[in-house]
Amino acid sequence: MKLPSLFASTLLLFESVQASEHLWQDPYVGSEPGVLYLPDSNAVYWRYGWSREAGDQKGIRITGQFPSTRYFSYNIYNDQTKTSLGAITDFELVADDEATNPFKAGVKPEGQSYTLTVLPKGTPTKDKNVLYFPDDLTEVSIFLRHYVPEEGIEGGVALPSISVLDPSQTEPIEAAPSNEIPALSKAEAQKYLIPLFKKWALSFEENPEAVLAQLHKRDRTQPLNLKEIIAKQVVSKAFTHFRPGKTVESFNFQTSGTYPNRDNAYLTMPVVRNEGEVLAVRFLAPKGASQPSDFGAAEVRYFSLCQGDEETYTHGTVMDTKMEVSEDGYIYFLIGDNEEAVMSKAKEWGVNFMPWEAGDRALFVFRHMLPSKTFENGFNRVPVFTYDLSTEEQFASKTIGNFAPRGKLLSKDELLKAEQFPAFE
Repeated sequence: MKLPSLFASTLLLFESVQASEHLWQDPYVGSEPGVLYLPDSNAVYWRYGWSREAGDQKGIRITGQFPSTRYFSYNIYNDQTKTSLGAITDFELVADDEATNPFKAGVKPEGQSYTLTVLPKGTPTKDKNVLYFPDDLTEVSIFLRHYVPEEGIEGGVALPSISVLDPSQTEPIEAAPSNEIPALSKAEAQKYLIPLFKKWALSFEENPEAVLAQLHKRDRTQPLNLKEIIAKQVVSKAFTHFRPGKTVESFNFQTSGTYPNRDNAYLTMPVVRNEGEVLAVRFLAPKGASQPSDFGAAEVRYFSLCQGDEETYTHGTVMDTKMEVSEDGYIYFLIGDNEEAVMSKAKEWGVNFMPWEAGDRALFVFRHMLPSKTFENGFNRVPVFTYDLSTEEQFASKTIGNFAPRGKLLSKDELLKAEQFPAFE
């Protein structure tokens, strides 16, 4: 009698897993090419999105198990602006049935479950884990993020199940599969595309042959991709703050419009290099956490360096546990062409090497995840960049000193002649 019961339970679990996978969009795996908005290569994202009418009181319920990951969280977004409206992090979730949240206890997950409710603002509920979104929002999505997952990208558990909460029904009802990310919102068109089209129009008036030649060349190589064009426009202003011939600085640029993670604090170093140049970078290492028992004492849960291009594709990530920390507490990088001479120099100096793969216009993104409230040099301490102040006043190093990444471009000859890692002004 036990065999049929076991078979039935296994079949039910399989059907539940299949249903969950069917509802979420296919995962955005940060290590795979083709994922926009400068993802960390050690992160995996699942999105569930839906359209609604303003005033609709329906919400969703998500039920899952705590995964084996360095970190996981949920962020809720306005899909029109790709801006986070709120988030709940692994250690903040109240576990079901009076179980212990393993991320709060600093232990490995062992099958503990949780339930998350997502509702329009103003909806009454007695649920313990709740995220709200504005009642007038018509395009909503929620992202599940895993960083450094174990036992597969799902962290050794099934994807969470999703159901719809309807005030007119006594029980949750089956959810429809996720919709797609809107290819173009009105907000994005007004902020990015319309100014770009105006710029193209002016360029066409000045030199129509050059503009047509550029468009024909692109048409032969690849079709126009609206999402890619918008992503490029989102980050395009960053390169105006690169100063040729001077120390390369990092900044806390506004991240709205890129589906940012609320728990990450970002610094970005825009670089425009000449052929063959090598970027030398240094920064002080924060105290990280590689396992649950370290979470409480850590200055940050996780930190990393990502190399992205001007279209926001990531070309490589080095996470904290893969970085060599020097005896003086600094992390040093040489970032250049994947050549023996450059790699040998990095080895000679005992510093990290990263191959330059992003083209001549690169964005180096540095992350501090969950910086501690007592950590005075977290990236979250750096004010968000504003055009009311000069570029020089907003170097991250002005706020957090040597914890801010700084760099220097060297020609290959300068690098090979150097006897030690370059000093900065």
